[in-house]
Amino acid sequence: MKRKNLRLLKTLFLATCLMISAQWLHAQQVFKVGDRVMVSPSSLKDEKYWRPGTVTEVHNFTPKKAYSVTCDPLSPGGSSSTFLVNEDWVKPLKEEKTAEVKNNNQPANKQPQSKTVNQNQNDKQNQNNKVACPPSDPDSKGATAFERSIRGAIRVGFEHTPQLNEDGRITVTFRDVTIGKSHTWQPLDDPMDARGKTIYEVRSTFTTCTDYTRRIVQTTRERAFACYKNDAGQWTCEVIAAPNTNVKDQSKSIDKPNQ
Repeated sequence: MKRKNLRLLKTLFLATCLMISAQWLHAQQVFKVGDRVMVSPSSLKDEKYWRPGTVTEVHNFTPKKAYSVTCDPLSPGGSSSTFLVNEDWVKPLKEEKTAEVKNNNQPANKQPQSKTVNQNQNDKQNQNNKVACPPSDPDSKGATAFERSIRGAIRVGFEHTPQLNEDGRITVTFRDVTIGKSHTWQPLDDPMDARGKTIYEVRSTFTTCTDYTRRIVQTTRERAFACYKNDAGQWTCEVIAAPNTNVKDQSKSIDKPNQ
């Protein structure tokens, strides 16, 4: 009897460890701008409520991350929608087979090309389309060296360069960048990674353009940022919760002509 109870306890212990490990792995799932995901905008578990989309922003909120996700149109010719969703309601999208991948005759043993070559090929494809995203604004448009650094930090946070034979390239163009006063790190208000650093309050209105195979999606948004130099000495800008932001996003989907 004792041996039987011991075996039962061991089985229960192993099952508990496996459950905890699975939950931990799920909690560690992190997505980046440009990732294709499944999202439940209404926070409901049933599969019928989950929609495919693309991550357009990562919000390092406390205690959990959140993502802005632009969901694909529900019907051909429809408009895309952007939702701010807690990390619990975002999961990886199963591998998609785009038209470009299906038509790919590249030898299987060919080595992947560099990002620069991939970017050039994507640019060449866009030039052959009448509808395409504009290139990102150069940081040199900033009036001062400081503003140029801030523009670059914001741009890097939203830009996305897809791999060869993938769509979803994201470019960033700015309407305005306003740099406010600096302050020392404040708990609860500022990013944890900025602890002990000088933080500049920045507000910017800008447009991201996502270039898909069959359409482009332009989203104009206003965001408040906490900008600071990270431990590597590089400027970093993180989106912070602030009044009158995240509520004025305007998205427009433009179909590409048939090839």
